Amino acid sequence: MGQLQELNPEMVVALGKQASEALGELADLTMPHPHAVLKHGDKGEVIRKASMLREALSVQGTDPKLRPMQ
Repeated sequence: MGQLQELNPEMVVALGKQASEALGELADLTMPHPHAVLKHGDKGEVIRKASMLREALSVQGTDPKLRPMQ
């Protein structure tokens, strides 16, 4: 965790619940793990979280360079 803090990232996105738990307060957002999406289906969670990520980056003034969601 110390190495991550030294990098001073603008945003930390955890990939899955376990990563989120391991990162604790360092994680700004948690995206569903790809294997979980394959196993359980998406149900709109990926698009919802990607929209949250885009909004957070926009607020920070970071150009997310993501294509619009369709």
